[in-house]
Amino acid sequence: MDMVAGVRGRGTTQRELLSAAGYGVGDHRSYTTSMSNCSCALTTFKFHTCGYFQGSHSSRISRKYVKVGVIVYFVIVPVVSSIAISHLWAVGNADVPFFLPYISDSGGDPPQSAVFGLGLTTAAIAAIVTFSLRYVTVMDISRAKNLPGYILLLNYINFLAGIGIFLGLILVAMNPTGHLRRDGTWLSPIFVPHVIGASVLFVSGLGYMLANALLTLCLVDQYRNYAMFKARVVIFAFDLVACALSILLTVLWCRVAFH
Repeated sequence: MDMVAGVRGRGTTQRELLSAAGYGVGDHRSYTTSMSNCSCALTTFKFHTCGYFQGSHSSRISRKYVKVGVIVYFVIVPVVSSIAISHLWAVGNADVPFFLPYISDSGGDPPQSAVFGLGLTTAAIAAIVTFSLRYVTVMDISRAKNLPGYILLLNYINFLAGIGIFLGLILVAMNPTGHLRRDGTWLSPIFVPHVIGASVLFVSGLGYMLANALLTLCLVDQYRNYAMFKARVVIFAFDLVACALSILLTVLWCRVAFH
């Protein structure tokens, strides 16, 4: 390397640089190939460590995200913990019954409404990050392997459903319902936005799981991940039943509350 630096300092030709580095004139192809391999290795290293790296080569390097699966826990844990804490808090204050409560009432009044809203907002932010990463990943796979256009369409629908989930969670978190404001003035400013947010959340969640299952089915021949497809079908069926029960119980609750 010192010899190369010395020769380089005199501004000499590439042939002299090759000779100083130990390559013969006929080894120019090997030297070029070695440097190209080193450049690709360096690009790959930067790409893997930074999460995203746009190389200087003519072909685009696919994105690779490392250890992003932990983001999912920022969706599940805040939702489950905030609902559980708010519900136990409301039961302790005798605001709601322990069994079959209207869950929005559990997080509808302060101070448990702060816990409920914080958990849903945290989950919404983590969820939109997850949906965005999935959208970009599938787009890269589709472009790299020239997959059919309907896969791109499913991916786009999936992302739109994810945006609906995000907006639904935010609307529910920002408009908590509670028994303390059932005086006739809370219906328009609180209950209606809350129900709209919950409806958008449930419908978008169903659409997301359905598009997700279909997208997995379309890619199953390449990745052989039949177990994941079956799991997503089961989750979609569970969501469908939960959504139907939520609509039914909400209608029954409204009939009791307003009559």
